[in-house]
Amino acid sequence: MIIWQGKGWLVAAIIFGCSLLANLLTNWWTGSEEYWDQTQHPFAVSLFIAGVICWFIGSHFENEPTRTLVDEETSEEFTLQPKHTLFWIPMKWWGVIAVIGSAFVVVNEMMSGVG
Repeated sequence: MIIWQGKGWLVAAIIFGCSLLANLLTNWWTGSEEYWDQTQHPFAVSLFIAGVICWFIGSHFENEPTRTLVDEETSEEFTLQPKHTLFWIPMKWWGVIAVIGSAFVVVNEMMSGVG
């Protein structure tokens, strides 16, 4: 089950879209699917790009205006700040997670080649 608020679903769409585009471009550039299957570098690049996109879009969404509502009976004010989260993590922080994930993919690729 995927849980999101606002436009948080865009995180999954951006990561999936960047990975798919990287796969298609890699296959087109190399002329076969072998390079994508043999190395993780194109996937790491796609995660990095998706992370940067999520960071900037999430930062943009954080600057959306708030709404202030007033309870008619008590005259108490409530401020509504729009939230854009995926699994309760704000969209811009998914960008950081994706960039860190890309670094882990690169390190894992380098470590698997050692020996």
